[in-house]
Amino acid sequence: MGCGSALSAPPLAYFGAGTGQIWLDYVACTGSESDLFQCTNNGYGVNSCVHGEDASVTCAEPVFPTFKKVVKMKLLTPPSLDLDDPVAQEDLLQQLSQKLKDQGVDGEVKLSWRKLPD
Repeated sequence: MGCGSALSAPPLAYFGAGTGQIWLDYVACTGSESDLFQCTNNGYGVNSCVHGEDASVTCAEPVFPTFKKVVKMKLLTPPSLDLDDPVAQEDLLQQLSQKLKDQGVDGEVKLSWRKLPD
C-alpha cells in the first residue's frame, strides 16, 4: 500500500470508521506478504462485519507519496478581472494557497479554471 514497514496494526477502526463497501473480512496475514490479497480471507466482497471493525496500520514511513488531494471550487470574480493576465493569475494563486494553508492543507498548489456560461 506504499506504507513502508508496518509498526503496528491497531484494531477496531483506530483512525476512524470508513464508509462504503467492505471488501475483505477475516483477513489473516503473517507479515511476509507483499500484497494484501496474499493474506487469507473469506473472499473478495464476502463479509459479516461493520465499519467499526475496520483495519488500521501505523507505518514507519511512506515508500512514495500516497495522497493527492484535488479541490474543486466555484469562485465568483468581478467581470473586470482578466484571468488571462499572468499577474492576476499569480495573485489569485497566492490568495488560494494562503486560504488552503489556513485550512491545514500544505503542499504544491496548481491552478486551472474554466469560465462558466453566463
